Amino acid sequence: MAVKLPSETALFISRQRSISTGLGDISNPGLLLNVPGEETSLDQLIPSPPSIGAVIDGNPLAYGRLLHAHLLKTTVDLHYAETHLVQMYCKCSCLEDACAVFRSFHIHLVVPAWNSIIKLQVKKGKSNCALQFYDQMLTEGFIPTSFTYTPLISACTSQFSLSEGCRLHARVNATELRADVVVGTALVVMYGKFGSLDRMRFMFDTMPFRDALCWTALISAYVHHGKSKIALEAFFLMERENVSPIKVTFITILSACSSKEFLSAGKELHAYIKRSGVESDINIANALLSMYGRCGSVESARLVFDSMQEWNLISWNAIITVYAQNEKGAEALCIAYHMQQSILPDDITLVSMLDACASLGALSDGMRIHACISTSRLEGNPTLGNAIINMYGKCNKPEKAVEVFDAMKEHDAVTWNTLISVFTNQENGGKALQLFYHMQQEGFMPNRITFVSAFSACAGQRALFIGKRIHALIANNSIAQDVVLGTAILNMYGKSHMLSFACQIFNLMPVKNVVCWTAMISAYAQNEKIKEAVSLFHSIEMKQDVVLWNSMLAAFSQNQLANSSLILFEQMLQEGIAPNRATFVSSLDACTSEVILKDGKHFHSRIRGASFEQDTIVENSLIAMYGRCGSLDVACELFGQLQKRNLFAWSSMIAAYAQRGLGKEALGVFTQMQQEGIVPDEITFVNVLSACSHAGLVHEGCEQFTSMQDDYGITPTIDHYNCMIDLLGRSGQLDEIERLIINMKVPPTAISWLTFLSACRNNKDVRRGVWAAESLFKVDPNDATPYILLSSLYAAVGRLNDATDVILRMNCKGLRCETIDPGDVHPTLYPLLGLKQIHGDVFLC
Repeated sequence: MAVKLPSETALFISRQRSISTGLGDISNPGLLLNVPGEETSLDQLIPSPPSIGAVIDGNPLAYGRLLHAHLLKTTVDLHYAETHLVQMYCKCSCLEDACAVFRSFHIHLVVPAWNSIIKLQVKKGKSNCALQFYDQMLTEGFIPTSFTYTPLISACTSQFSLSEGCRLHARVNATELRADVVVGTALVVMYGKFGSLDRMRFMFDTMPFRDALCWTALISAYVHHGKSKIALEAFFLMERENVSPIKVTFITILSACSSKEFLSAGKELHAYIKRSGVESDINIANALLSMYGRCGSVESARLVFDSMQEWNLISWNAIITVYAQNEKGAEALCIAYHMQQSILPDDITLVSMLDACASLGALSDGMRIHACISTSRLEGNPTLGNAIINMYGKCNKPEKAVEVFDAMKEHDAVTWNTLISVFTNQENGGKALQLFYHMQQEGFMPNRITFVSAFSACAGQRALFIGKRIHALIANNSIAQDVVLGTAILNMYGKSHMLSFACQIFNLMPVKNVVCWTAMISAYAQNEKIKEAVSLFHSIEMKQDVVLWNSMLAAFSQNQLANSSLILFEQMLQEGIAPNRATFVSSLDACTSEVILKDGKHFHSRIRGASFEQDTIVENSLIAMYGRCGSLDVACELFGQLQKRNLFAWSSMIAAYAQRGLGKEALGVFTQMQQEGIVPDEITFVNVLSACSHAGLVHEGCEQFTSMQDDYGITPTIDHYNCMIDLLGRSGQLDEIERLIINMKVPPTAISWLTFLSACRNNKDVRRGVWAAESLFKVDPNDATPYILLSSLYAAVGRLNDATDVILRMNCKGLRCETIDPGDVHPTLYPLLGLKQIHGDVFLC
C-alpha cells in the first residue's frame, strides 16, 4: 500500500529533486512550503533513496536540514533513507549531525554510512574516533571495503604511527582487498611518506595490478626523498610495462630533475611528453619551465615559455624564477615588470623579484618592491618578510634587515635562519651567534640550516670554543649524521686551523658527497697541507664532477701555485671535464705576481677558446689578474672593452692602481665610478684605503674612511681598520693609531698589532711598541715575528739588555723565525738568533 504524504512535504521533496539536477529556484525557500493541498505518493516522489543523496551535491546544508526536518514530521519510517541522510551530512562536513543520525538509526545502517563517518572524522583530524568506529564496525559484523581502509591508511602519515599503518595493512592482507589497487596505492603512499621505501617497494611489487595513479604514488615518494635516479628508473619501467602516464605523473617525474646532472633526462622526458600529445597542457608546460630552470637550461625554459599558447600567473612566476635562480636577475626583473602590464603579481612573484634583487645587489629595486608591499600583506606571509630580509642582507644593508625583522609580528624558524645568515655572510659572526642564542630563548629549536650558519659564524670569528660547545650539543643526535651539517663542522675546524679535528669529522662521516670531499680539500689547503690535498684528490675514484676539480684549483690558488693550477687545468681538459666559470676564476686567482704572468696569459687564451670571454665574472677576474701581475695596460684595455662595468670591475681597477702605488690614479677611478652611479661597498673602500696608504695620501685616506661611514653607512671591518693603521703608521701618527685601536668596533687581529708594532719600531716609540707586542703575544703566541720587532725597537733606542731579554724569552718558548731581515736585528744579537756574518753578508745558520 502506497504511503500518502501531506501535499507540502511532497512538493518540497519534488522541488529538491529538481534542484539537484539544475532545475527549480531556491532563491525563495518559502515557496517550497506554500502549496495547495493534495495528496501525493511517496513511492512516486522518491523511487529510490539516492535521490536524497543527489540533493546534497548542489545545495547548502540548510536545505538538507530542512528536508530532514520535513521527513521527520511525516509518518514515514525513515530506515530506507538513514544511510543517505548520514552521507548528506558527511558531504556537507557536518560531523555532529551525521553522528546524531548515525546513533539514532545505526542498527539499520549499511557499510557506506560507516565509511562516510570514518572519512569525515579523518578529514576533521579525529582519526582516533575513526579508528574506534572502524573497530565497532568490525565488532558489529560489518565487512570493511576499500573506502573504509583508504582514509584510515591516509591518516596514518599525519596522525598515527607507522606501526598503526602496519596493523591496518595486516588486516587488509587477511581479506580479498589485498589485491585492491585503491587500497594498495594508499599503502604505497603511506610507506613512502614514512620514508619506509623498502616496504613501499615490496608492497608495490607484490600488487597484481598497478594503474597510473599507483605508479605516480611510487614515483612521488622517490622524488620526495631525493631519490631522483630511482624515480626516473621507475617512470621508464612504467613505460615498458605499457602503463600510460597521466598528467600528474608527468608533473611529478619532471620534479625529479632537480639539478644540472638531470638535464639530459629532463630533455628525454620532454620528448616523451611531446609524443604523448600533452605538451600544450598549461600545468605540464609550467612543470617543464621549472624543470629546465632547476637544471640550469635557461634557453630551453625560454623556448617552452615562448611556445605556450597561454600563460597564467604560475607560468610567469616559473619563468621569473628560472632567470632569478640562474644568476640572471636583471632579466628576471624585466620579465616581472612586463608581466604586470596584464597580470597582478602575487606573493610568489614578489619573492622571486626580491631574490633577483638580492642576486644583483640591486638595492633601489629591492626597496621599491618593499615599498609596494603593504604591512598587512607582510604580516600575513612570513615568506615575503624572509625574502625582504635576505634582499637587504645581500645588498649589504644588515641594519635594514634587522628593521624588517623587528617589524614582523611573527617569526618562524626560516625568519631566524635568514637573519642569522645575513650576519654570517657579512662576516659578523658575533652578531650571528647572538641571534643563534636569542632564537632559542624565543622558543625556536635550531635546525640543520641554523647549525650550519652557527658553525660558519664560529669559523669566521675564530670562536672555536663556542663551535665546540655547539658541536657537543648535536654530537649524540641523529642530526650529527647529516652530511651537510658534518661538512659545516669540518669547514669550521679547517678554518680554525684544527686540521686533526677536521680529519676526524671527515673520517666519521658515513656518507660523503662532492661537497664533503671539496671541503676536506679546502681544509688541507687552508692549513698549507697542499700535498695532503693533492693525495686526497687523487684518491677519489669518480672525479667526473667539475666541482671537485675546481676545489683543487682553488687549493693551488690559495697557496699561490699557479704552475700547479695550469698543470691540473690541462689534466682536467684531457679527462674530458668541461671547465666552467668557477674553474677559470680559481685558475686566474692563482696568478698573483709578474713572475707568473705567462700562466695568466695561458689561462686567458683558454678562456677565449671556451667562449667565456664575454662572461662578466670571468672578465672581471681577468682584469684583477692582470692588475695583480703588474700588466696595468692590459687591465685598462680589458676594462675599457667592458660593455657593462659592475662594482667588481671598478674595484679591480682601483686595486690594480693601488698595487702599483698610483694612489691618485686609483682615487680618480673611484671618483669616476661614483659619477656613473655605482655605489661602493666594503671591498671597494678597502682598495681605496690601500691605495691611499701605499701612496702616502694620509689626508685623502682619512676623508674616505669618514665618507665610508657617514655617506654610505658602511660599518668598518677589520680590513678597513688595518688599512688605516698602516696609513697612519707610515706618516708616524702613532697617537691617532692608539685612539683608533681603542675605539675599534671589532677586536684587533694579529695583523693589526703587527702593523702597529712595525710603526712603533720605525718611530722608536717604546711604550706603544711594548703594548702592541704584548697584545700580539696573546693573539698569536706561536709567532716569533713580534719578538724580533720588539727586540729591534729596544736596540734602536739603545736598550740592548732589554733587546737581549726579548730574544732569550723567544728562545725559551722554542720559537724560531725562518726568515729574518738583518736590518731588524742588532749585530750583537746575531748569535742568539743563529745568524752569522761573513764578509758583510748575514746568513741564517
